[in-house]
Amino acid sequence: MSTSDSEDAPTFRRPKVILPVPTPSPKFQHVQAGVPDTQLTREATGLLREFSTPLLFSHSHRVFFWANRFKTHRSKTLKSV
Repeated sequence: MSTSDSEDAPTFRRPKVILPVPTPSPKFQHVQAGVPDTQLTREATGLLREFSTPLLFSHSHRVFFWANRFKTHRSKTLKSV
C-alpha cells in the first residue's frame, strides 16, 4: 500500500460512449417570465416539457425561482452589513 499523493488523488475519465442529447421541438422551447431567455434555458425548458412530467417541470421552476429569490435576498443582506 502506497500513500503517495498521485495514487490517492481522484481520477477523472472521459466516458467511453458519449450519448447525444436530443434537441427539443421548437414548440416546447418557450420560457416563462422571469427566466433568462437564452438558448441554453430555451433548450433546457424544452427538454423538460417534452420528456418529463408536469410535476418535475413545476418543481424545476420552483427551485430556480426560489434560488434566484434567495440570491437576491442574500446579496441585499450582505450589502447592508
